[in-house]
Amino acid sequence: MCAQQNIQISQEATNLFNKLENNLDKICELPFKNAKDLAIYIRIDTTIGIVTGNCILKLNVEKEAHQFQVNDQNIIDLVTNMIWNSHLTIPQRNQFMKLAENANKINQVHNQANLDTENRMSRLGEQQDYNGIFGGIGF
Repeated sequence: MCAQQNIQISQEATNLFNKLENNLDKICELPFKNAKDLAIYIRIDTTIGIVTGNCILKLNVEKEAHQFQVNDQNIIDLVTNMIWNSHLTIPQRNQFMKLAENANKINQVHNQANLDTENRMSRLGEQQDYNGIFGGIGF
């Protein structure tokens, strides 16, 4: 990306930020009231693996940006960082980070349970191959 493109993206990010300024209170609120709902959303509706507090804030920024037909991820990322660094208080950042941490823990447990189930199912298939359908009991 050349310098002129960077300047244009920065200007567009500033323009979007100015449009969003009236909604900063809404943007700075947690989009999910609990980690379980966020964890489910991450598993079903996103390609995000591990979520951060900044990622959660970005969900809010994206939602508001789409109302202004802004879909450019570079612009959304810049505005998210502007809000994260300049407008969130430390307690607000901590809330976003804690929610992300808890959602990640839930998804780690969920993913491990899925792996355990898949592992058991694959071993069950192997046992049937070796022992026959009735576990080696002849009739």
